[in-house]
Amino acid sequence: MTSRAGSAARSRTSATWWAPLGCGPACRRNLKVVRPAFTAGMQEVWASSAISDLAPARVMLVTDFDGTLAEIVSDPVEALIMPGSLHGLERLVNLPLEARQRLDSFNAQAAKLLRTFNGVWLEMKPGATAVHYRHSNASFDELMAVLRPVLVTTDLIAQPGRRVIEVMPTDRPKGSALERLLEKWEPGGVVCIGDDENDRPMFELVSVLARPHLIVGVGSAEAPADLFAQCDLVVSGPEEVSRFLALIGDWAIAA
Repeated sequence: MTSRAGSAARSRTSATWWAPLGCGPACRRNLKVVRPAFTAGMQEVWASSAISDLAPARVMLVTDFDGTLAEIVSDPVEALIMPGSLHGLERLVNLPLEARQRLDSFNAQAAKLLRTFNGVWLEMKPGATAVHYRHSNASFDELMAVLRPVLVTTDLIAQPGRRVIEVMPTDRPKGSALERLLEKWEPGGVVCIGDDENDRPMFELVSVLARPHLIVGVGSAEAPADLFAQCDLVVSGPEEVSRFLALIGDWAIAA
């Protein structure tokens, strides 16, 4: 079992992202982005959404990273954001020191407890820790049996993902984080994108908002069958997410 720090250089965090579309510095990155033809139906879904009637600066965009903005790879540290998906994104991370200390305590204890599991390693991110077991024969239940006492003492929670366990402060699940952002920024509408079980709370929250919203699911063979029940659009992978973000970018510039 090994532990690694997430790469800040690739702008990755599994926490919530926020960007006033068309306004962020990411729009000015010196990247050469090739825009292929849009997926059939994508433009129609966007055009028919109430979101497209809003001013770009009134739209909040919330997205997952692995499997959404980047392809799932065997070593998550090597995951790179799709060039087109950088457009219009700004990262917003505000983690209290006390929560950071609890995560540090969890990381130290978990690293020792998981040494006997081959192929299991910790990815330590700014606001959470990912326990990866894609290359291990260990099951979710086996790992949770070891981690549960540590989660209790550090007051952290764990959420299952695609051969990964996401560990975070109790007030940091995507649904809760997004709820606080909505209260703070009061956007006119919300677009959210996700691909995994830990995106479900975000999907569920956005689906019942009174304000205009659009939910985009990123399909995969590992996704639960009912995960995208609230989605307005389901795309086949991160490359199509790039196309969707390019579509939104064109809309923001033209508005």
